Amino acid sequence: MRSDDRPLTYDWNGHTDMAITFAWLSDVEMAGKVRMLMRHDLEHEAVVVGARDRIMALSKALEQCEVDRQERIQQCDRMAKDWTDFCAAVGATWDTQDAVAEELMANQEKLASDSGRGWRDLADAPRDGTIIEVVGRYVTATTGFPRYVGFHDGRWLEYSRHAPEEIIPLVWRPRTDFPQFSDPDQDRRPPRLYLVED
Repeated sequence: MRSDDRPLTYDWNGHTDMAITFAWLSDVEMAGKVRMLMRHDLEHEAVVVGARDRIMALSKALEQCEVDRQERIQQCDRMAKDWTDFCAAVGATWDTQDAVAEELMANQEKLASDSGRGWRDLADAPRDGTIIEVVGRYVTATTGFPRYVGFHDGRWLEYSRHAPEEIIPLVWRPRTDFPQFSDPDQDRRPPRLYLVED
């Protein structure tokens, strides 16, 4: 069984990504169909063509596996070099590299779980006006950046010193809490939601 759900295709005579015959059959089922083929079968030619398609498609998939394997080898080589360079930069030797790696992984796990601030699917974002942090873009822009927004009147709006601007968000996370001050006059937290009347 193949490791993904991509349909098998083959290339032939200048045509690429052609669908195989009997695509709904597994490789084992197709092999069984060929094994039981008799010369007087009405679908004799279709089965033969299906076998040819399957062999060509599996050959193509095998070639792609080799390309992927070579890319992974190169990626591993680059990662090994980066790791060696990093260890040299921090003064780690062969007998301390494991400790360095464990510390890095622990820090990464802490960052990932820190206050539950990992990026989340927008479908789960609060739509009650709560100000959240998103990666989003202006309607007229093509690139997005982190910004604070709230959901109001069916739109995501960024609130700043200017009038609210509509944002098209991609992902969100809760915003960091504002600092707590012992002197109430120093507490300059903005209200929960800015509304601008037209």
